[in-house]
Amino acid sequence: MADPRPWVGQEWRDRMVLAGSETGSRDPGYLAGAIDAAERAAALVIARMHKPAHSSPLSSAANG
Repeated sequence: MADPRPWVGQEWRDRMVLAGSETGSRDPGYLAGAIDAAERAAALVIARMHKPAHSSPLSSAANG
């Protein structure tokens, strides 16, 4: 079973998505785990694309 603890700190949590076989909730480390992880990651990215963007220190610094 995959470790349920957060794998990254809060500041990066909304900016990164892992999708390797080892991150699958079912059969981690196997092909079935990779498919599970890919489906989860794709759904998460699509959901994030539909949320309104929030300002962050990085985005405001990049815009000058």
